[in-house]
Amino acid sequence: MGMLNRLISFRRSGTILLACTMLTASHVAADSSSEADPDESWQVVYIGGKRIGYAYSSERTLNRNGETVILTDVLTQMTITRFNGQLTMRVKQQIEEDNDGNLLKFTFEVENPPNSRTRTLGVVKGDQLHLTTSSGGRTQESTQPWDRDVKSPAWQERTLREKPLKEGESRTFRTFDPQFNRVAEIRLTNEGTAETAMLDGKTRTLEHIRMTHSLLPGFIVDSYTDEDGRTLKTETNLLGTVTYEVSEEVALEEIAGDELDLALETLVEVEKIDRPFETASVTYRITVEGGVQNDHFPEGPTQQRNPISDDVVELTVTSIRPGAGDGNAPASPTPGPDYLDSTRFLECKDPKIVELAAEGAASEGTDAEVAIALEKFVHQKIRIKDFSTALATASEVARSLEGDCTEHAVLLAALLRARGIPSRVAIGLVYAPRHSGFAGHMWTEAFLDGRWVPLDATLGRGGIAATHIKMSDSSLAGDSAVPVGAFFSVTMLLGRMQIDIESVEHQ
Repeated sequence: MGMLNRLISFRRSGTILLACTMLTASHVAADSSSEADPDESWQVVYIGGKRIGYAYSSERTLNRNGETVILTDVLTQMTITRFNGQLTMRVKQQIEEDNDGNLLKFTFEVENPPNSRTRTLGVVKGDQLHLTTSSGGRTQESTQPWDRDVKSPAWQERTLREKPLKEGESRTFRTFDPQFNRVAEIRLTNEGTAETAMLDGKTRTLEHIRMTHSLLPGFIVDSYTDEDGRTLKTETNLLGTVTYEVSEEVALEEIAGDELDLALETLVEVEKIDRPFETASVTYRITVEGGVQNDHFPEGPTQQRNPISDDVVELTVTSIRPGAGDGNAPASPTPGPDYLDSTRFLECKDPKIVELAAEGAASEGTDAEVAIALEKFVHQKIRIKDFSTALATASEVARSLEGDCTEHAVLLAALLRARGIPSRVAIGLVYAPRHSGFAGHMWTEAFLDGRWVPLDATLGRGGIAATHIKMSDSSLAGDSAVPVGAFFSVTMLLGRMQIDIESVEHQ
């Protein structure tokens, strides 16, 4: 259930921020540049009406070797509680661009002290973007074609200040998003003036700017700007996240006495399910405010969907176990190389991963027997079960041997690949008996006997019962800083779902 900490996202200064960061100064060689005083702003961040952290941004103009360079720092810090365990995350982004918004260089860091840190450096050289990513003590380099028409991640805030939108006017541009390491299309629309409540309880009339993001369909940020185009407040349709511009003193006030327990706040309560780990089949009636889309609850070997109306779907989840010979379960297309390759989060060629893969299962045996053994091995090997770790890489988990569901899932997926078994992670909901509700969760799937078979090293029960509701899956391929897309479907539905139990069959 630890995937919930990956779901905090909001839009600020052209980047999606997943958590928090410490304030650090940028380093510019004194003999090659000069700079003007920075334009600074501070924000407080709220989720569900509770303050969880702050954000800071600084923009300054430099003259470097006769060229104008605009340097933007965006830094955020958030602290939340999940099932009474505290989690702190940090994000830091620094962007260098020219006066027209063309990207020159960026760094993007995600930290979950003391266990995990991912850093991406991007440098534009001619018609190529060179990327260097460090995580888990390992470094990867890659390049991708670069189009000079693509704007920097900081351009969104600056374009609104330099050329405010008129009522009814829209502006669309392409920008590079360091979290995905991909180009996205941003659309800004002035919805007219609106009355909106500020942090002090007073109401102000501000320009209402709506932002959409091509890589996150359905994600909307409503910004409220003054006559100079400066953003004073933002609201998103993601977990009710709101930011307000405030003074530095207010932003840095200690959070105490009313911490947000994100896991409990987003729990989908249901009637009690007896013997949940022994369920063979459960039929759920799921109602989604705003409508159910086909990709919200994908069909596959473990679940079948029956649309009832635009807002309601009937979902039947069936338990299949590795090597159990469930002949009625549909076959799956043969997976491609992405599901066997080493990736940033699943470093299956890391010597430590190879060592654990050999230790965890006998050298002989069927793939199903190896998968079951590795699931049990990971469950027992990760000795510290806590909610203070963000999404660590498999290599990091192999050495720290601590974490929550995401750490169990990525380590098992990497060990499976090290043994030649295609794997991926699944993201969705799991029934939490103690709370009689469904919480966000990640588990692993292995390709066995022609189909994807779920495994859950967090539970270590030789597969899963019918109390896992799948919403997406991912090979964790590519060079994105964090796999936001994999979690997005769950994120968008938390707080908008009602689940009713229609029938339960036990094994």
